[in-house]
Amino acid sequence: EKLKQEYRKKDCVILYFIGLTESYEGEGYDRKNLKIPQNQEELLAEIAETVGKDHIAAISFGGAPMDFSFEKNVGAILHMYLGGQAVGESVADLISGEVNPSGKLAETIPFSEKDTPAWRYFAPPNDDVEYRESIFVGYRYYETFHVPVKYPFGYGLSYTTFSWNAPQITWKDGSATATVEVTNTGSVAGKDVVELYAQSPYTDYDKENGVEKPSVELLAYGKTSVLEPGASETVTMTFDEEQFKAYDANGAK
Repeated sequence: EKLKQEYRKKDCVILYFIGLTESYEGEGYDRKNLKIPQNQEELLAEIAETVGKDHIAAISFGGAPMDFSFEKNVGAILHMYLGGQAVGESVADLISGEVNPSGKLAETIPFSEKDTPAWRYFAPPNDDVEYRESIFVGYRYYETFHVPVKYPFGYGLSYTTFSWNAPQITWKDGSATATVEVTNTGSVAGKDVVELYAQSPYTDYDKENGVEKPSVELLAYGKTSVLEPGASETVTMTFDEEQFKAYDANGAK
């Protein structure tokens, strides 16, 4: 208890490296759940009990979605995926503030493997795997069927804040250009990512008319350069009418 009180008076942070090991994910075999090694979680819980979660930052690693329930024991998470041999330098740059994080999740992080569209047909006891998700893979499934998730596709925080104006879209010969002005409204220089989605008119999956489309689809994205506090930049994105089309296997539509 004395150690806990003394540590919480200090302005310092423990960096806790956590994630999936080679025995938990790899080539040639399927994972049956999203769990990370139990000893990692137990040690983190003990450290959090001693120093308090606000004094801990987790640096997580893994090549696929995993159980982030350990977030209850940390003040922040920097997720690095599998960064290769130079990842240590990247971590140092990010946690020191030399570089402002601007990455976004390229996949959805669910609460449980049971929330995924592949759950009922995943990791069978034999080598036969049925892919029944159809077009509803990743965020398309979670958005269309209103499944809550822990962290959505495209999510990511920064050391600063940004504001966007309303997108301006112009069409010409079946192609479109969208522009969005991004302003750094915080106190730290950084980059921002603009993601442009389309909302399908068939928001609840129009089974009667045989239209199979996700309710939301990513059309395009763009990234700013490094913006100083108060600076603005226009992000330009392009897409075309082909991206709105759906294929009907029955030939009816």
